[in-house]
Amino acid sequence: MANLSVRAFEEAQRRKMYPQRNGPIGVACIQRDILLAIKELSIASEYLWQKEKNATDAHEIPHQTPNILLHNNFNLHLIKSALHIATVSGSLGVDIVSSIKHEIERMELAVVV
Repeated sequence: MANLSVRAFEEAQRRKMYPQRNGPIGVACIQRDILLAIKELSIASEYLWQKEKNATDAHEIPHQTPNILLHNNFNLHLIKSALHIATVSGSLGVDIVSSIKHEIERMELAVVV
């Protein structure tokens, strides 16, 4: 799991999505993946909004209206977004999984004043 970012980047390079790691082409590839991650999150938020709207229109509690298709599409777009973010972090040489783990541990150890 710790090498997830590196593996995502290597897979992107293998698929010719990152012809260069540095320089203008590398920066353009990073920008492209950041924009793709934002796009996937935006699509996921639309599914979430639609689920809430459907629940409100039906006058039901949102958590009691199972809609497998909306849920699956929401998850799919979140996963795609995470893949783009992992690819970007791998191209930058940052292990995002370890970084997130350290941030969560730091937050858990933080004292609320």
